[in-house]
Amino acid sequence: HSVNLSDNEVGDDGARDFAANLKGTQVHSVSLAWNQIGDDGARDFAVNLKGAQVHLVNLSGNQIGDDGARDFAANLNGTQ
Repeated sequence: HSVNLSDNEVGDDGARDFAANLKGTQVHSVSLAWNQIGDDGARDFAVNLKGAQVHLVNLSGNQIGDDGARDFAANLNGTQ
């Protein structure tokens, strides 16, 4: 199952809240491309993915810099 929310101006808070609601679902693929997500949103998205079954995430076209990418990767521990 996949969810495509590309180009919807989700932002940092929306990315965090969306990830928190993926637990217990059968969603395996998520696209949040072009959603004005920055470093904080990328980190919070990964933190809130813990316990979800997401295997593929598309965050292209957002404002995620080196720090956000590092934080995103570092917080993927505990995801499936």
